[in-house]
Amino acid sequence: MLVASAPASKVTERSKGMKGFWMALGALLMGRGMASGGGERWYLSFFFSKLAGGASAPLVPLFVIAVLGGGVGAVAIAVVSVSAATVPAYILWGDYSDRTRRRRLPLVVGMAMTSIAFLVMGLADSMWMFIAGNVMYGFFLAATVPTSTILIMEHNPEAIWGEAVGRFAKVSGMGWMTGMALGAVYFASISHFLPQEPSMRVLMLLCGLSTAIAYALAMFWIDEPRFHLDRRWLEDQLVTMRTWTFERSRHIPSKLVYALKPRVMRKARTHLPGWGRDLDLYLLATFILFTGVMVFYVPFPVMLSEELLLTSSQIFLVYLASAVAAAAMYAWAGREVDKLGNRKAQLVAWGARVVIFSAFALALAAAGRELFQVAFGLSLLFNGLAGAMFAVISVAGITTALDLSPRRGKGEAVGAYNSVTGLGMIVGGLLGGVVATVAGYQAVALVTGAITFVAVIILLKVHFARTES
Repeated sequence: MLVASAPASKVTERSKGMKGFWMALGALLMGRGMASGGGERWYLSFFFSKLAGGASAPLVPLFVIAVLGGGVGAVAIAVVSVSAATVPAYILWGDYSDRTRRRRLPLVVGMAMTSIAFLVMGLADSMWMFIAGNVMYGFFLAATVPTSTILIMEHNPEAIWGEAVGRFAKVSGMGWMTGMALGAVYFASISHFLPQEPSMRVLMLLCGLSTAIAYALAMFWIDEPRFHLDRRWLEDQLVTMRTWTFERSRHIPSKLVYALKPRVMRKARTHLPGWGRDLDLYLLATFILFTGVMVFYVPFPVMLSEELLLTSSQIFLVYLASAVAAAAMYAWAGREVDKLGNRKAQLVAWGARVVIFSAFALALAAAGRELFQVAFGLSLLFNGLAGAMFAVISVAGITTALDLSPRRGKGEAVGAYNSVTGLGMIVGGLLGGVVATVAGYQAVALVTGAITFVAVIILLKVHFARTES
């Protein structure tokens, strides 16, 4: 059986924050912190990969707006297209890795091709060329996801899986936030030397350089495991490990180990005893919640740029506020969600986001009165609060799906949870573009709050008797 929680000393160690991260990073660079069967230095490849991901997250919509002259509809197409490419790619790459028993090849190919994808996007002179590069990025990024955690498991003894994945998540997460921070500094300083379009192209190419470094480190440091684990066994084993779930929710994409196929979910729902109304209601509420999330966040960068008139550096800072608040909140959420109970924790987090998203209308009102610094400050505040609440949702969400699932269907329940979140993000992305185009950004804020409120109402109808003491 897997260990359900890390030792107290490790919990304390994780709480040391930035200092502990940089010490660990230095140890990896000097070759220490080696684990059995290949070491942990290869985690640094994900640091540079996630650094590019963090820098490009705000950059992609800004590039569409400022360089290619697109509006909110074009941003929606770019976001939804990469999401649509990523979903099947998780399944394809995961199946390939299982069928061939190769872990290293998908990682190094994925990192090499994401570097080329950034090159395509950075040189794009049309919307279609840019979207092709963005879809290419999502497809090959997915190659690194299903195999990374499996690789950690196969390189380490079972007793330290939670610790090893926790260190990997910490390195990956700090890479993401470092990318956003560097993006903010870059635009604050480069504006004195380069116009907006070339500066954005240069940053996109620098993201490609970062992923090229990730590829080089992966080629040099990643070894193929000496033995391979059965992913089907890991599905049910890993989802019972809540410390792993917390770390997994923290920074790594949601389909780390297992991308559920629709036919598997239909079969599980039909034939597994105990898959009942409460789990179905919870999955419906989750779908609506994440639909609302993307209704807001697809038009969000366009709103910041065109309505609030924020600079590129300020937009990066708004995104960074959410990432930093989420990272800080995870430390609390990982300890306290079980004490509060999944129901109470989620009602607080989901309910707070009803208010937070609706309150963005105040930032828009301030910008309408030409109080742009006030609008910037409110955007920092509200997006930081939204990120903090999302940390609670990430931790409590999967654990609720686990607790409401039948005993022999834990993997299927987590797969179903991942599936409805992904579907909600695709549907919400399309809907957000439509709402912003037809009714404006004030309507986006209010509609998002209303959709989130509907999710809260459905959540109230879910019986948490199995999870609440």
